[in-house]
Amino acid sequence: MDTSISIIIPAFNAEKTISHCLKNIIDETRDFTKEIIVVDDCSVDKTFEKVKEFSDVKIFKLKSNKGVGFARSYGAKVSSYNTL
Repeated sequence: MDTSISIIIPAFNAEKTISHCLKNIIDETRDFTKEIIVVDDCSVDKTFEKVKEFSDVKIFKLKSNKGVGFARSYGAKVSSYNTL
């Protein structure tokens, strides 16, 4: 049975940690059919640019800071494997 998963990462000013986070997720899920979604919650640092370095990660940038709950829900809505 093929398992398809969506990994949703809300991010706000995470430029120092996001690359390490994404590398670990990619390594740990290499046997899964997956999509990785980062929702940048209006960061003012280089979070968006750091995520863009990963070609296999989808990134969405919110136009105003909405909070972690909104970012997580937004990621679920745009997910290809959405079951909501």
